[in-house]
Amino acid sequence: MGRVFPMELSPWPYNYSYSSRYFPLAESEARAQNLSWLTKESADAASVKEQSIPDSLPETDQPIVGVCEQTGRLFRITTEEIKRLRKLNAPLPRIADDLRMGERSLRCGGLVLKLRKSQKTGAPLLTAYDEQVAPIIWEKDEFDREFV
Repeated sequence: MGRVFPMELSPWPYNYSYSSRYFPLAESEARAQNLSWLTKESADAASVKEQSIPDSLPETDQPIVGVCEQTGRLFRITTEEIKRLRKLNAPLPRIADDLRMGERSLRCGGLVLKLRKSQKTGAPLLTAYDEQVAPIIWEKDEFDREFV
């Protein structure tokens, strides 16, 4: 069975990772754990801020760089996204894709972690499985010792 690489080796900044959705950390907490954090803004940000995202879909499929209305960060609207929005006759987004994905996840129920206890030792565990789906859960080490 494989092992997970340590978080500090992740190529993604913590604040852009899935982990940050379910285990939010402040920038100082993430840096204290040697995790990377993205705070930089593009050198073109000043010129992009002067432009605004068009109110209507563009005539071309060229990607658009916009400024997120919630965070002020730059984000890209890709060619594929523009084509899909055109088919749906939907407006261009004004919020960065990671925030939109987070909102979508919450609307769909998201991943809810439940505090349960290991059947074998009683140790506390965080799991996505409730008792109806998995009435018995064990810690990974316990499972490996017993079955691997």
